[in-house]
Amino acid sequence: MAMTQVAICQLRTTCSASENLRASSSLVAKCAHLGSQIIFLPENCCFMGTFPGESNGHATSMSASDPASLVAPYASLAKEHGVWLSLGGVQEDSGVPMEGSDPPKNKVNNSHVLIDPQGQVASVYRKIHLFDVDLSATGGPKLLESSFTNPGDPNQANVVPETPMGSLGLAICYDMRFPYLFQRLRFEKGADVLTAPSAYTVPTGRAHWHALLRSRAIENQCFMVAAAQVGRHWPGKRLSYGHSIIIDPWGAVVADLGGASNKTPVVPEDATLVPLEEDMLTAPTPDAEKVNDEESVEGAFVGAVVVNLTPETLASTRAKMPVASHRRPIA
Repeated sequence: MAMTQVAICQLRTTCSASENLRASSSLVAKCAHLGSQIIFLPENCCFMGTFPGESNGHATSMSASDPASLVAPYASLAKEHGVWLSLGGVQEDSGVPMEGSDPPKNKVNNSHVLIDPQGQVASVYRKIHLFDVDLSATGGPKLLESSFTNPGDPNQANVVPETPMGSLGLAICYDMRFPYLFQRLRFEKGADVLTAPSAYTVPTGRAHWHALLRSRAIENQCFMVAAAQVGRHWPGKRLSYGHSIIIDPWGAVVADLGGASNKTPVVPEDATLVPLEEDMLTAPTPDAEKVNDEESVEGAFVGAVVVNLTPETLASTRAKMPVASHRRPIA
């Protein structure tokens, strides 16, 4: 891993795929101009449904050359700017029918897509842990991902070895609660960097976001990169926690773009903040803001940060505490 300029984005995507593409295109162009070699977008970067199952009507192939694919314009974007581009969660057509849908639809795979600078799909990870949580009794959301999403193969562990950051391990959001996945990525597949792009709820984000991500970084001695959604997504009630974050292998927070817990981004002195123009993404209506103001994230930062990461942090952490050589099999 050589010194790398990395950009991590924080978005408030909507149910307009064209609008989301326009916003991401603006950020990618600016980050690439600043020297970013790899750029991370959050889960649901292409499309954020307003109700469970809406995204199934927008399910796509993973083809970089299919004009009808949601992935294709992002592949062109990566090629145009000569960057690696992580699409943190794309609704892929799984081919598995969704029960009770009228008209008939297939379930989606929630797929983390990594595109190389030639505009080719380098890897696809299909999320294996599905988020089925009902917080309605306490005023929170009811999200049953399994009702419209097909889980990926539990035996997959996608690591892309040849990126500017070193070996990149792919995961998505709720996966962060399952340490064994990240341990496999690190100790069996050789990951240097772990990822967990997300659209996290505010209550669970406040309680667990930083603790879980720092834990995964520390126990695996890897960089953790987690691009996140933030704010209320037009036009519905959905609210995301934010706090797109980069954590080093010692567990120190390198950059945090802020959100529900603290709206002010915290970044290194030599980092560059790249705010998104205010008119790029449709703001929620005033009525939508009043639906649930439990943990307002109004005014949180939407945009990106460009950060320099160096290999010395990774090497020194692993040398000082060689946990990889201390691991013991447990029957």
